[in-house]
Amino acid sequence: AGCEEGQQWEIALSLLGEMWPKFLRPNVIAFNSAVSACAKGQRWEQALCILGQVWEEGLRPDVITYNSAMGACHGGHQWALVLRLLGQMPGCELVPDVISYTAAVRACQKGQQSDEALLRWHELAVDGLGPAGAGVQLQ
Repeated sequence: AGCEEGQQWEIALSLLGEMWPKFLRPNVIAFNSAVSACAKGQRWEQALCILGQVWEEGLRPDVITYNSAMGACHGGHQWALVLRLLGQMPGCELVPDVISYTAAVRACQKGQQSDEALLRWHELAVDGLGPAGAGVQLQ
């Protein structure tokens, strides 16, 4: 968590990498911290690589993993990747939450994709999460 807060993504990746030689197997929480640090450091490529590593390690990413990866892509102006990640969640037996949809709506707005933003806003309401609780305003 310390690496996340300090936006020290390089340190987070280094610590994650040091676990394997010491025969320590990172869990999803360790990977989530690294993805979150990459998001805060605006390193979307690294965040997606870590998401891939979660699968390679035979672990199941959770909603936090995906939300952090979407946050990284949003920060990197990668609205299409945010939508791709959102679309993958149900296939992974994950239910997108308000944070997931908020990331999608904001990424689409940032990418000037108003139709996509409106569609995600509608999905948010349909899934019973309600636009009022999302803290997102359509522009």
